[in-house]
Amino acid sequence: MDIVGLTDVSMRGRLSRHRRVLIPLIVAAVLVGAFLGWVPIGLGNGPLNASVNGTSFGAVSSRLPVGVATDVYNSGGSAFVIDSVQLLGDDSYPAPHVLATEAMSQTACGFLFPVRTTPDGFVLKGCGGRPLGPLNGRAVGNSADVMVAFKIAPPPAGACWLMTRIVTHYHVGIRHYVATDSFVLAACAGGAKAESNASAIADSAAS
Repeated sequence: MDIVGLTDVSMRGRLSRHRRVLIPLIVAAVLVGAFLGWVPIGLGNGPLNASVNGTSFGAVSSRLPVGVATDVYNSGGSAFVIDSVQLLGDDSYPAPHVLATEAMSQTACGFLFPVRTTPDGFVLKGCGGRPLGPLNGRAVGNSADVMVAFKIAPPPAGACWLMTRIVTHYHVGIRHYVATDSFVLAACAGGAKAESNASAIADSAAS
């Protein structure tokens, strides 16, 4: 151990000690920057934007599947590819059970509409929009708006399901992202109180 170097209080000694501390820090910062620049895991939501927010609820049939559709668009400079999308809850009620997902053209309707199956895919009954093919593996360019559509099993009679967020796994080149967008959607089936029950569940989850 260099005792002289540790006890030297001259300007030269102080600069020498500072260099010994600063050089490893600079090297570490450069390595971290390089890692973040090349690592295949993206930070944050990335360039994907989904137009979901707020709270919604409704009474549905216990026998017919319902559809949920939301916009997704690319705010970046390169196309991204959707790998999968999940509808998740908060464990207070079952999360919705997704029967099928697909890309859909623009429609004014978005939540809890009856689903009609066509030879090309499913559509939201009475809402317009047309199937555009499978969602997973679809590339979305920076000038494209796409509806992400879900065909969802209804809850059993007298029961409810609750969604609190949409999680999208996608990638841009080798970089993979996980985008989480908050949205509360509750559905209850059967009986005169289904609508009020769904409303209370949605309000509780949003608070």
